[in-house]
Amino acid sequence: MWEAPFLSLREACAVTVLACVTGGVLLGVAGHFSAADERIRTAPLCTAEQAFTPARCRFAFDGTVTDATGSRAGLDVWGRHYTVDAVIRGKPETHVGKAVRVTMYRGEPVRVEGASLVFDVDGTPASRADFWRNTGYVLLLAGVFGGGGSVVVALLTRPRKTRSEGAGQPGTQAGARAR
Repeated sequence: MWEAPFLSLREACAVTVLACVTGGVLLGVAGHFSAADERIRTAPLCTAEQAFTPARCRFAFDGTVTDATGSRAGLDVWGRHYTVDAVIRGKPETHVGKAVRVTMYRGEPVRVEGASLVFDVDGTPASRADFWRNTGYVLLLAGVFGGGGSVVVALLTRPRKTRSEGAGQPGTQAGARAR
C-alpha cells in the first residue's frame, strides 16, 4: 500500500523538531528587532540642532524621491541627498518627483511614506524584523506540515509485527510454551 518513507521515523521527528525550534528562535530574533523598531518609533523628537546628527532622536521631514529602482531610492531631504537600499514594489519609476515624508533617526532615513509609497529602509530594525519573522513562520510551517507529514508517512510505512512472528522465538511466551 505505502512505499518506503523518504525519512525514517527518527529522522522525520528530528527534522520536525529542528525546523520548529529554529523557527521559534527566529521569531524571538524578530521580536528583538521589533523592540528596537519600537524604540525608534517612540524616541523623543529631535530639536532643530539635533535633526541631522547621530543623537538618539527622530524627526520627520518633507522630502522628494529623486530616483527609484526596485532596490534603491534617492531622496532629497531639506537640501541633503540620500541614497537608500529598500524593496520598492510596483513600478518604482512612477514615484520619482513625488513628495514623501522621511522619518530620520540618528541622522539617517529609516522610513519613507508617500501617497502611494511606503517602505522601511533596508538594514533598519523594522525591515530586519519583517525578514526574520517571515523566515521563522516559514520554518514553523515547514516543520509542522512537512516534518509532521514525514512522521505520519514513516509511521504508516514502518513494518508491523504480527502475533505469529513471535512464536517459537526464545524469550517470548509462545517460545516458552513450545519447549
